[in-house]
Amino acid sequence: MKRNKWKCFAVLLAALLAVGSFAGCGKVTGNSELESSSSQQEDSSDEVKPQGNINPLTGLDDLADEAVGKRPAAIMINNIKIALPQSGIDSADVVYEMVVEGGITRLMAVFADYHKVPTTGSIRSARHNYLELALPLDAVYVHFGGSNIAKEKIKAYGITDDIDGLYSQKPFMQDKAIAAAKGREHSYYTTGELLDKTITDRNIRTESKGTSNIFNFSDAYTPAADAADCSAIQIKYSGYITANFTYDAKTDSYKKRQFGEDHVDANTGEAASVHNVFVLFTNVYTMDKQGHQQVDLKSGSGYYCTGGKYQKITWSKDGVNAPIVYKDASGNELLVSPGTSWVCITSDKNMDSTVITP
Repeated sequence: MKRNKWKCFAVLLAALLAVGSFAGCGKVTGNSELESSSSQQEDSSDEVKPQGNINPLTGLDDLADEAVGKRPAAIMINNIKIALPQSGIDSADVVYEMVVEGGITRLMAVFADYHKVPTTGSIRSARHNYLELALPLDAVYVHFGGSNIAKEKIKAYGITDDIDGLYSQKPFMQDKAIAAAKGREHSYYTTGELLDKTITDRNIRTESKGTSNIFNFSDAYTPAADAADCSAIQIKYSGYITANFTYDAKTDSYKKRQFGEDHVDANTGEAASVHNVFVLFTNVYTMDKQGHQQVDLKSGSGYYCTGGKYQKITWSKDGVNAPIVYKDASGNELLVSPGTSWVCITSDKNMDSTVITP
């Protein structure tokens, strides 16, 4: 995922002054990033000029004009072994992950600019807890079916403009080879072009009424006084799945692993990486015979990891339409470093199983 490019630029500029050479920075995942790196090398201006508008989900100044004030897209993605690798997770601005049933997790990848969503999937069904995360963003919710509880909540919350593959498959494309090898339910994907066409054809509202910023970004972020080293963090969701994030100082990001291997994005062939990792502990319990999980999104404790450091936090959410508010150990609103984020929500019973490596 994208990181704070201006922080990276400043480090490179310092190196240039010291040794007279200018090297690229950050993880290279494709030609677009190579071109970006080259353009930075060729820019001899002493002034660092913003390249775009502030992305409310990352705090970075890379948002296209057409996406300013527009609704983001929140896309439900499969996360069981048979469905791997997924596509698009490393391009999302924010990813939310929590248990749904049977110990498995599902991902909700959020993109501030739905026009630029790459091939993303495989798309899976809605779960009611994720609606409480999508609603504050006023996101266009993209899924393929849903649990009975999720369908009830979609109706109860007045969500009438979701994009659901059970009603129309036009917003999706199917990989027939994956369908044959792994099953039809693991084979549907979407793209920015397909979403844009669907939103236009259905006259779905594009102007956002949601929260402008879901994090309190700090332009000059510095670790909190109580921050400690965090070269890696392990978060247990269930007996089936544990997430691991390992810090890479060269890219100033945390690389994700699961099932004992890199959590690879099929679009890039590389592990997904993020600038910020949030771990939120709360009450999680089984709510029906099907094993669906109820995740209490009212409040809890947790950790915030960034830049090779971590600090203890608390968090709260005042209703289904309210955003999560993060606070530091002193009770002040948490300052967050600009960049992409992965929000891991797990049971407070897994708190002792969370391992932080200095």
